[in-house]
Amino acid sequence: MAITDFDVHPLWIDPATDRYFASCDETAHRLALRGVEAARITVTGIPWCRASPRPLPPAERARLRGELGLRPGRPTVLVSAGGFGVGRVAQAVEILLAAAGRAGAPT
Repeated sequence: MAITDFDVHPLWIDPATDRYFASCDETAHRLALRGVEAARITVTGIPWCRASPRPLPPAERARLRGELGLRPGRPTVLVSAGGFGVGRVAQAVEILLAAAGRAGAPT
């Protein structure tokens, strides 16, 4: 089972699960607190995959950015809060914008 959250929900713990893949050391620690043996926990980071094993050609990246309404030449950051949220998401975005020197910049 791959756990991408920082916390561990009790429903995810199952004796029939052979291996837990944790997003970070904190997640592994929380699994252990819930009784999962250390030998069944591997810290791997958050799994990531994409359909193409190679980077997209510049023309394809530009086309996709256009379809998504993303401005060319600007960095893109995905802020994800999960199903239950993490609290002050808007405040987190403002902090990111301020760090980039773009406070109040349009999205």
